Amino acid sequence: MLSALREQEIAKLKELIRQEVSQEASGPGDESDSALLQEGIELHASLIDLSESRLTAIWAALDRLEENRYGICERCGDEIPFTRLRAMPMSVHCVDCQAKVEAARNWKPAGRDAALQDTAINVVWTDDFEPAPRARGRGRERSR
Repeated sequence: MLSALREQEIAKLKELIRQEVSQEASGPGDESDSALLQEGIELHASLIDLSESRLTAIWAALDRLEENRYGICERCGDEIPFTRLRAMPMSVHCVDCQAKVEAARNWKPAGRDAALQDTAINVVWTDDFEPAPRARGRGRERSR
């Protein structure tokens, strides 16, 4: 089953790359054609990334199969149920451990750290920080 999935994913990846190359080769006409072309290229790039990720997971599952670790949860060491493996052949965790992994991935801290979690900037909090006084008016400071 894993070998068949690998072959399907390789074929899909080849087709996506072929489509992307043919899209890039067609020269854009006006601005709307150019925007549509760019959107198509970005969509194909996302689909290629997804396909490459699936292919990597399939190869990892095949490696686990060769090492006699296929079907064993990497977190708790219990057997992964056959029904789960049939539905998700690349699974590395049993259902319970997968739920814990996803819960940890989606966890957000409470308080002021929660507001910063989704930002791309790392901030170090200190207690001696004083915000700058706000200016009154529209864009200019008034003198008192």
